[in-house]
Amino acid sequence: MHKITACYVRDIKRIREIALDLTEHESALVLIAGQNAQGKSSLLDALSSALGGKDALPPDPVRRGAKDGEVRIDFDGGALVVRRVVKAGGETTLTVTQDGGAVRSPQAMLDKLVSSRFLDPLAFLNQSAGDQRASLLALIDRDGKILAMDLRRETLFK
Repeated sequence: MHKITACYVRDIKRIREIALDLTEHESALVLIAGQNAQGKSSLLDALSSALGGKDALPPDPVRRGAKDGEVRIDFDGGALVVRRVVKAGGETTLTVTQDGGAVRSPQAMLDKLVSSRFLDPLAFLNQSAGDQRASLLALIDRDGKILAMDLRRETLFK
């Protein structure tokens, strides 16, 4: 499982420039908070655009007045690096490197990476509560720690 360890966004939607270093962040979840119009949705759209490709681009992705925008996501301390440049007209350039070498089919690789990490929201809503829990655990409890705590709780309760 790959973990985002750094992110750089320039001139995407409301973001002029931001660099995030998540190397010290040990949790699987990162809270993105702030007041209205501070760029929270812009950051999420930037990440989605970088990973999802042209179809994931929001309308008018490049910040007004800029000729292009850029998103760079580092996974695992730079072992996997995704960089997408978006022109004001919506044209994009994608480069993905893994362990220092270029990936030959970068979008196909990202599609596989993303599909293994996200839920289909409509399918999720149609699941029973137990199946929803199982789906969430499959995403966030890959090492089995939560499941182990549940089993221990059940044993202690009995």
